[in-house]
Amino acid sequence: MSKKAFYFAMILLLAAACLRLQFLPAPENSLEKFWQRQAEAIGTIDPFTVEHTAFGTSFILRCESLKIAGQKFSYAHNLRLSVSKKVYPSSRPLEAGRIRCKGTLFPLTSFRNPGGFDGERYALVQDLGGRLRAEEVTVMSEESSLLDKFALLNLRLRREAEAALPGEAGALIGGMVLGGSGGIGEATKEIMQNNGLAHLLSVSGTHLLLLAALLRLVFCKLPKGWSRVLTAGILVLYACLTGLRPPILRALAMSWAVLLATGESSKAGRGKLERGRVLLLTAALLLTWRPVWLWDLGFQLSFAAAAGLLLLLPPLEQRLSGRFWGLGEAMAVTLAAQLGVLPLEAGCFHRLVPIALLSNLLLVPLLEGAVVLCSFGLVLRFLPLPAFAAAAPLAGGAFLLEQVLRQGQLLTQLPFAAVSVPELPLFCVPLYYVFLCLALDLGPSLRLGGRVRKASLAFLFLLLALIISWQYLKPRPLTVYFLDVGQGDCTVIVSPQGKVAMIDTGGLANFDTGSRIAVPFIRSLGRSSIDHLLLTHGDLDHVGGSGGLARNISIENIILPVAGKYSSAAEAIAQAKKDPSYKELLRRAKDSKTEFAQKGRRYDLGGASLVILDVPEEGEKGNEGSTLCALFDEAGRPCLLLPGDMGKEREEKLKNLGTYPVLKAGHHGSRGSSGEKFLQEVRPLLTVISCGPYNRHGHPHGETLARLRKIGSKVLRTDERGCITVTFDEGGVKCYSYK
Repeated sequence: MSKKAFYFAMILLLAAACLRLQFLPAPENSLEKFWQRQAEAIGTIDPFTVEHTAFGTSFILRCESLKIAGQKFSYAHNLRLSVSKKVYPSSRPLEAGRIRCKGTLFPLTSFRNPGGFDGERYALVQDLGGRLRAEEVTVMSEESSLLDKFALLNLRLRREAEAALPGEAGALIGGMVLGGSGGIGEATKEIMQNNGLAHLLSVSGTHLLLLAALLRLVFCKLPKGWSRVLTAGILVLYACLTGLRPPILRALAMSWAVLLATGESSKAGRGKLERGRVLLLTAALLLTWRPVWLWDLGFQLSFAAAAGLLLLLPPLEQRLSGRFWGLGEAMAVTLAAQLGVLPLEAGCFHRLVPIALLSNLLLVPLLEGAVVLCSFGLVLRFLPLPAFAAAAPLAGGAFLLEQVLRQGQLLTQLPFAAVSVPELPLFCVPLYYVFLCLALDLGPSLRLGGRVRKASLAFLFLLLALIISWQYLKPRPLTVYFLDVGQGDCTVIVSPQGKVAMIDTGGLANFDTGSRIAVPFIRSLGRSSIDHLLLTHGDLDHVGGSGGLARNISIENIILPVAGKYSSAAEAIAQAKKDPSYKELLRRAKDSKTEFAQKGRRYDLGGASLVILDVPEEGEKGNEGSTLCALFDEAGRPCLLLPGDMGKEREEKLKNLGTYPVLKAGHHGSRGSSGEKFLQEVRPLLTVISCGPYNRHGHPHGETLARLRKIGSKVLRTDERGCITVTFDEGGVKCYSYK
């Protein structure tokens, strides 16, 4: 195909993909009128999505039909199902087959916060239309498709790995060989992410390329045709074993595109050109087939990394060859992939990981050795051999994994191991790639003279530096963010001088709100630390995320709620370290100053101040043991009142509170809080209620909403609008919502 014909075909394919994307209906559109109604669904279980917990089982149902209000209709999308142990107590777990289930239909819920995971986009990519809370499950058939049989084999191999290896080693090996991160703890995931190794926990093009290279070596004595056929067959079988899901399909297509193009040309330059064209054509064909993959971060990262390796690796190898004690070529591979995806990582994760260059050199060989040893040991377990035959390689692999995690933890503590990046304008992306082309003499930059190229490089470097610096230094009003943490509380205050205070961290039984909501949000501000963390009281929904926060973010000062009388502060802190609510926080935050809330204590935030107005009396526990605090601006004017979960009984004891323009409603809008007398004194113009959608408590209660309407207060809720942002400046109070 000629160059003109190729680019013409590319334009047509991409135009077709974009056109289809515009007219694709969202999977939930046809279900919106049925929320919170009884529904009966028939479909097949996706075994790769099955998760067993202490509460029950959840999975994705590939839906065939729905029956709602006596009306049956076909529904060719997916539903997320949750089945409690009370509903399906059978000793044989739900993992595959065709089922009929009855239950209540709900919309998909996701946490909507700046810098956080985009649940709505994920649902679109996964073709998820809603969730069904099952109340009755009937197995119609245990027959499964060929692909589902591969999935069940995948699950069996995972269980073998977890049974044979201690701790999380089995889950880690399963993730690296079979894909996925199920069974891996948050702390371990964070070590992998903080070392730039998270991509190894999912099967990608790298896995298939390495497997193809190994197979070509094994089959090198065979005729070329047979070698290719056998390699192709084994790659397809491996892709089926790891799911044949969209990321795997992309990896398979990319692997074969690059491998086939590699041998097509004898000239190196021609080979690079062909590989680049095939990669672009593969992306266009996949997007024409499934346009929604354009929004899939995995799709974007995988193609950006592959493009980086194809285009940036040769010039980087040329520049780094023979440098860094002979490690230059190895560093060039990691650097090429990192530079290719850098704008995506900065924009989506608000974080760059320079330590990845060193981690890939030091830790990846250990990981590869662990995978080889453990895989060999697991194969021996299936053979009729004595148990000790498999023990040695499995023990060796487990030891290497332990070293990876230990050394990885040490590497993340080095200065500038990771750098937080604030929200940047979108036009920085093309500017960055133009700068990269100029720096590495790629594309049209070869036509520029030396002086022009150097001047352009200097200009782009200064422009990007100024844009990034402006994000840190630009003037900002006093801003408060009420994060969406579900049924819980997490409030973040950012002062005009950039100081950050967090009041509570949220907390859910099966979700770490600290590491997965609060930390990404803080990083989106361009920060890797906070100045103050104040915990109002010890309930899970207020302090559950504090441990995850402390694992990832430096905390200068921790303010704990009053917990009784002690002879000294040291004794009080020693007791707090034994309290399950604060144990992980205080263990992780070793360098933080820790103190207990004191009535009248003022914390300067630089252009604002956080003041503790009241602490509970001795003996008051639970919700009534909440610390009451307030935010004041630089002139001392009241801005925001934060009562924690205190109820009417405690509210009535408060005196001389004064008025506040904004109130964070106590106890998530419960009828037992925000009493009439309290509201008449505070008289907020705006009330923010932090609660989870369809929560079992029914928050906020109608009585509370009625009392707020009576005093004329505007109400914003995180369950309806996601993160709520409120700013205070000379122009008054302004509020914005994430949705």
